Amino acid sequence: MEILAQVHLCRSAQVALLESIKDFINGAVAEVLPFFEGADIADFIGTNQEKSDNASGILFILKVVLSNNGIPFSAEDFLPLIDDIIFNTQSTGEQKKIDEITASVDAASEILYSVLESILGQIATETNFSPIYLLNVARQRVDLADYPISCIAEALIQLYQFMINTYRSIENAAIAAKASLEAMP
Repeated sequence: MEILAQVHLCRSAQVALLESIKDFINGAVAEVLPFFEGADIADFIGTNQEKSDNASGILFILKVVLSNNGIPFSAEDFLPLIDDIIFNTQSTGEQKKIDEITASVDAASEILYSVLESILGQIATETNFSPIYLLNVARQRVDLADYPISCIAEALIQLYQFMINTYRSIENAAIAAKASLEAMP
């Protein structure tokens, strides 16, 4: 009975971990959102190598934040994708900016999904639930009465909604920027 009671305890450390990750992502997105809005921001102006280094720096910090909390994340997997956007976009002028923003939205989506997968994978390891089951909990496709750790369920739902809302913010900013750039003479 003691073990069963422990399973039902709220794991506040896990909930706090999810909150700290959300805080980091929110800060990082706030830093780069002007790029998706079409603005030239300090960290994304300069040579292509400087842009690559800045993007790599953000990914490295994300990796450190996750790994400090016991969550494996391969930021390196995204460096070729980002470098391809930076170094290989062939268009010029406003069209180049549109192409870079569009490709960056796709990259941001992949990164956010990978972060979510990494978090779910770690929680799955700690709770003995599959990542797919946890994703279904987060999507509210599982009756929460069937999930024994209600505080984690609520945190997963909030994390999932946060990731979706973050992506939508990026996507909406990019759509508006693209429309604005395309409307320019």
